Amino acid sequence: LARQAHFWRVCEIIYAETNQYDLILECYINDRQRRTNIFRYIRNLWPALDERDRTKVQNKIMDHFTEIIEADAMKAFKLFCIFFRMDLGKVLQMIGKNEKVQYEILKVRKIQ
Repeated sequence: LARQAHFWRVCEIIYAETNQYDLILECYINDRQRRTNIFRYIRNLWPALDERDRTKVQNKIMDHFTEIIEADAMKAFKLFCIFFRMDLGKVLQMIGKNEKVQYEILKVRKIQ
């Protein structure tokens, strides 16, 4: 019911109780006001996860790749290229033809 009503913070609490970390990521992605907090959440969560949960979280991140980049290109670049050790070519390949997102990533890369 909380999901249908878009009560993302309530969903987050429920998912946290059942250790559904990948679904908590969706709460951050769907909550426009808290979307940029996803980077801090991942950074704090990652060391505590086992391999199975890491895979689920990383898959969820890849499912929402574009939304995460649009939330904050600089933090997304660091997440993908530094934290997940993806090279810039792979990141650009995943972006595909989305010119807005390409520009944001390349702009960040220029700053680096």
